[in-house]
Amino acid sequence: RLKSLEQLLNELTEVLSALRTIFGCVAKSVDRRIFYDVYRPILDGFHPYGIVLQGVSPEEVAQLAPFLDAVESDGTSTRVRSKGPSAGQSTMIILFDIFLGVAHNKLGADFQEEMIGYMPAPHRQMILDYREKLHGGVNTVRDLILTCSARNEASTLVSAYNRCVSALFELRRFHSATVTGYLTNTNTGTGASTWRQLLQSTMHSTESCILSHQSG
Repeated sequence: RLKSLEQLLNELTEVLSALRTIFGCVAKSVDRRIFYDVYRPILDGFHPYGIVLQGVSPEEVAQLAPFLDAVESDGTSTRVRSKGPSAGQSTMIILFDIFLGVAHNKLGADFQEEMIGYMPAPHRQMILDYREKLHGGVNTVRDLILTCSARNEASTLVSAYNRCVSALFELRRFHSATVTGYLTNTNTGTGASTWRQLLQSTMHSTESCILSHQSG
C-alpha cells in the first residue's frame, strides 16, 4: 500500500512538473499587450456592475446557474453579476490540494469555494464527492504519512510527498510570475480576485505543507 502511494506521488510530481513546462509556453505564444488590451476585457465577466437580462426572473437564473449573483432589476428584468474565468476554476488543482492536504487560509479557501460554483456540474460534484469521502474518515496523503511516520513506517514517503508538494508550489510560483507579467497595470484578476494577495497566500499554504524529515 505504502509503495503504491509512493509511486503515485512520484507520478503526480512528474505531472505537475510537466504542467509547469507547458505553462512556460504562455509567454512565448501570448503577446502581453494584446492580452491586456484585447482579450482581458472579454475575460472580465460582468463584475461588479453586472448585466441586465430582460424578461428573466431571478428564480429562472438561480435554476440555470445557482452560483450567479442575481437580483430583480425593475420587475421585468434581472441584474446578473458574474466573474470571469480564472485558474481557480481548475478542478484538477483543487483536487490536488485536497489530496495532498493543502489547507488554505480564509482568502484562498473562500476564493476556491466560490470558484467551485462556476465549474461544470460533473466537475463540481467530483470535488464534493471527494470531500465527502474525506469527511467520512478517509485521510489525506499528508495525514497518512504523518501517522505512518509516528510508527517509523514512512520510509521514503516523506521525500516523495515533499517532492510532490514542492512541484505544486513551483507550479503556483511560476503561475504567479507569469500573471505578474500580464497584469502589471491592475490589482484585479479575471476572476475579480485581488490576485497578488491571493497567489501569495496559496503559495504560502502550499509551501507550509512540506514535512520536516524528522517526520520520517
